[in-house]
Amino acid sequence: RMAADDSGNGPSIEAPNGGVAQQLDTTATSDLAITKTNSATSSVPGTQTTYTIVVSNAGPSAALGATVSDILPATLTNATWTCAASAGSSCGQASGSGNINTTVDVAANGTVTFTLKGTVSSTATGSLTNTATVTPATGTTDPTPNNNTATDTDTLTPSADLSITKTNNVTTVTAGAQTTYTIVATNNGPSAVTNSLLTDVMSDKLMAVSWTCTASSGSSCASASGTGSVNVMVSLLANGTATLSIT
Repeated sequence: RMAADDSGNGPSIEAPNGGVAQQLDTTATSDLAITKTNSATSSVPGTQTTYTIVVSNAGPSAALGATVSDILPATLTNATWTCAASAGSSCGQASGSGNINTTVDVAANGTVTFTLKGTVSSTATGSLTNTATVTPATGTTDPTPNNNTATDTDTLTPSADLSITKTNNVTTVTAGAQTTYTIVATNNGPSAVTNSLLTDVMSDKLMAVSWTCTASSGSSCASASGTGSVNVMVSLLANGTATLSIT
C-alpha cells in the first residue's frame, strides 16, 4: 500500500512489515531533440524560404507541455507556420504567424513537425541565421539537452533584374531645337540594388545638356542633377525606379 513520506521525497510503497520497500520515481525522463533546415545553404533576398522544424522524443517517457520557440530575425518577414504531430503526440497550436512560441506533447518515439514560411527582406545582406529551441516542461528531465537547439544559416546572395528605357517620344528632331529624353531605370527584383551605375554618354550633336534624376519611394539617386553626360549612382528597391530627364 502507499504511505506518505515526510522527508519530501514523494510517495513510497510500504512493505507488509511496515518498512519502506521501494521509493517511487515521479520524474519523467524524455530525450527531446530538435532539427531545423530549409534544405539550402544560400537564400536570395526578396524570395520566400521554407523551414522544416522537427521535434522528436526518444523517450522513455512522453514529453508533455514542452515549449518550442523560434524568434525570427528581422530580415525574415511575413512568416506563417503550421504544426503537425505523429500519432499520440499533439500541437498546442495548429498554425500561427510570426515567431513560434507554443507547447507540444510528444509521445515516446513521436515527432512534432513545424513548417515555417517567410520572405527574406529584399534589402537583407550578409547571412540569414535562424534558431529554434525545445525546452522540456518543469518536472521532465532531458538526459541529453545539448540537442535541444538547432540553427540554420544561409549566405544571402542578392539577385536583381535591372532594365532601362530611353525615349524622346519623337522620330525626328530639328537642328537647333531642344529635345528632352526620359530614361527610366527599373529594378524588377527580387533583391534591392545599391549603388548601381547609370551612364549615358552624350552625342557631340547635343549641346548645353542638363539632367535631373528622381527616384521612386525608398530608392535614391546619388546626384539630383548634373550637366553633360550622365554618370550617376542609383540605389533601387525591388520594383523601384530612377527617372532621368535630359534636356
